[in-house]
Amino acid sequence: MAREKLTKSVVERTPYSKEGQILVWDTDLPGFGLRVGLKTKAFFAEAKVNRKTIRDTIGIYPRIMPEAARSEARALLLDMERGIDPRKKNLAAPALEDAYAAFKKARELAPRTEYDYNRYLRVHFGGWRTKAVNDITTQMVAKRHLELRHKHGEAQANAGMRFLRSLLYFAQAEYGESVIPSNPVTILGHKRQWFREMPRQNVIRATDLPEWFKAVLSLKNDKLSQDRETVRDLLQALLFLGLRRAEGLNLKWENVDLKGKTLTIPKTKNYEPKVLPFGPYMAMLLNARFLDSAGAPYVFPSSSDRTKHLIEPRNVLRDVNKRSGVTHTLHDLRRSFATFLESLDVSVYAARKLMGHKAASNDVMGRHYVVTDVERLRPAVEKLESFVLSAAGVTPAATVVSIDRKRRKK
Repeated sequence: MAREKLTKSVVERTPYSKEGQILVWDTDLPGFGLRVGLKTKAFFAEAKVNRKTIRDTIGIYPRIMPEAARSEARALLLDMERGIDPRKKNLAAPALEDAYAAFKKARELAPRTEYDYNRYLRVHFGGWRTKAVNDITTQMVAKRHLELRHKHGEAQANAGMRFLRSLLYFAQAEYGESVIPSNPVTILGHKRQWFREMPRQNVIRATDLPEWFKAVLSLKNDKLSQDRETVRDLLQALLFLGLRRAEGLNLKWENVDLKGKTLTIPKTKNYEPKVLPFGPYMAMLLNARFLDSAGAPYVFPSSSDRTKHLIEPRNVLRDVNKRSGVTHTLHDLRRSFATFLESLDVSVYAARKLMGHKAASNDVMGRHYVVTDVERLRPAVEKLESFVLSAAGVTPAATVVSIDRKRRKK
């Protein structure tokens, strides 16, 4: 690499390359250079932006002369020093829906998260989908946040704006600060406009269990729905195992070990696989489901297509709520599981493992020293199962029979 002050005479006498490229760096302005090829000579500016080396072509000699190129290089190098990628500086701002498409492509979203995000874009920001991201102002954000509260509630208004904030931060990083100088959603913090969200506390109490189980166990398939018995078993699995909604619906037989009485959730919310033991009652339930599964890949299949899992148990759950007088959501069953564990004095480390929660960053013991083997978790699960069944007044209908033994009899 040669170094000279790039003047007209220097550029003129620099010979074209016979192969490849020759770089000539300017001695007066670091980062300013001349790239000489087989037939062209072009000025460029080079510097690091966010730890990556960026080289941006300024123009081809003699269409642009050295002094004009040096002046433009100085401006480009200043932008790069400020973290602005000059290659993206003049890009047109994308529409909100196009930025979201790039956002989804760049990130691996969990199915439920993608469902929620799609809904936010469609329902909360449907009128903004074709709007350029840099046309969304702080005033628009503040106004829409209040509108969403009146139409969908405070929690949904906050959730929609958190989605928009993440999307615009991504767009800012992807297309440059020259396209989106600042994130307009930050206005909600400056104005103290975020709505205060209290953590949900709804659980099924021990005293509710008799009526709840009575309503659940009475579910039978009928002309209106052939999924009622599948939902019956799903609700019990969520309560006895503390599974998330998506974890239960997506559970496959290939991840269930009926002999070892364990099941595996290969992909959890924190991206780590989770292995859970289950007790005698759940073993009986899962054995029965397996014998009736007729080759369906999912533990809780849809009656309309046995190759797919159950999609939406909302109507059946509404019926259970009405019959039992216990109003709850599917996630309330997971919260009830955690509450029962705590009431039974299960250790925090075992409870965390069963729930699939990571230890806090400052919990050295939990992150590095406590290794909770799946069999060490079994007593906690069996203790919870026994407590729930006793409180509900439910007696298992039959002794669990192994799959192999039952099949041999046939």
